[in-house]
Amino acid sequence: MRWFNKYVESPQNTISNIRGHEPDVRFYFGLGMNLKPKTILELARDAGRISLSLAEQRARSGFSVVGLDNEVSMLKEARCKARRFPKDTRRSIRLVRGDMRKWRWPEHLHLVLVRCASITHLLELSDQLRVWRHAFENLRPSGSFAVDTTMPNFLAYADSFANKPRSDC
Repeated sequence: MRWFNKYVESPQNTISNIRGHEPDVRFYFGLGMNLKPKTILELARDAGRISLSLAEQRARSGFSVVGLDNEVSMLKEARCKARRFPKDTRRSIRLVRGDMRKWRWPEHLHLVLVRCASITHLLELSDQLRVWRHAFENLRPSGSFAVDTTMPNFLAYADSFANKPRSDC
């Protein structure tokens, strides 16, 4: 975690300069600064909290961000949020619809992220392995695949289908 502290706590990357202030935003920003990727792909990126935060840091770090999600409402909300950013930030992010079990990218990627335990939403091991396989096939030889995972709370997961997604747009 030394690289994390080095980049996140340096004067130009103080907490107040990193959008969101949440520990996971800081972690992924530090990961991007440490690995110096050209392109970051975030799978199952929800309404864009991480991918938009990373795109906002583009001027300093030079990477572009691709956010892939299968849920149209999440993409719509992310696009709504992205419109609030300056034009150069909007140019550094692409939001695309796709299934993280089936995606292919036209060029090899430097960094693929699956965060917020999104991979645990895939209840079949075969589906999870497909995500890992696609990441491996789409990464550059020196690329990295970062997966955040926890044990799923099946009651909360089932309950999530009963509630409409939140939106601040």
